[in-house]
Amino acid sequence: MIIKLNGKETDVKDAILLKSLIAGINVDPETIVIEVNRHILKYEDWDRITLNQNDCVEILTFMGGG
Repeated sequence: MIIKLNGKETDVKDAILLKSLIAGINVDPETIVIEVNRHILKYEDWDRITLNQNDCVEILTFMGGG
């Protein structure tokens, strides 16, 4: 199935949980925010969200600076 991940079409297995997708791309979940179809999700909900064909997933990271 195809989803958009950070603006790029990505082929993933059917019925993948958001938490599984994030675990598979090797990012620290404590340093990111996830948006699915323009809705920011709470970390607690990641293991309840099943991605569907054509979903748009954005992984947002925070950077400090000065």
